[in-house]
Amino acid sequence: MNEAELYIERLFLKFKASNMRELAEKINVSQKTISNWKIRDSVSAIKKKCRELDIYNEIFGDTAVAEQYTLGSDSVGKVTGGIGIQTNKQNLYFFNEFQKIEQLANMGKGLEELKIKLENLKEELKKDI
Repeated sequence: MNEAELYIERLFLKFKASNMRELAEKINVSQKTISNWKIRDSVSAIKKKCRELDIYNEIFGDTAVAEQYTLGSDSVGKVTGGIGIQTNKQNLYFFNEFQKIEQLANMGKGLEELKIKLENLKEELKKDI
C-alpha cells in the first residue's frame, strides 16, 4: 500500500463511502482521478483536493500526530532514514485500520441502541393492540 492509498482510505472514512463511485461523487472527482492518485502515489493532488474541500486538517492533520507518536521525534526519523519512513507508512496504515475498527465498533453500539428502541416500540404496540 502506498502513501496515497492511506489518505484515500481516510477519505473513505471521512465521507462514509463504501466504494470508489460514492467517494468520487462526494468529493466531486471522477473515479479515474482517484485511481490515478493511487497508481501515481499522488499525495500532493490529494492534499490539493482536501484544501479545496476544507478538510485538509481532518485528513492530514492527524498524520502529524500519528507520525510523532510512531517515530517519537524528528531525530529518530533522521537517524533511521529510509527505514523510519517505511516504518512510519506501516504505522500510519495500522493507525488507519484502527480508525476503521473504531468506526465499526461505534456502528455496533448504534445498532444495539436501535435494537433496544425497537424492542421498546414492540412492547408499546402490544399494549395498544
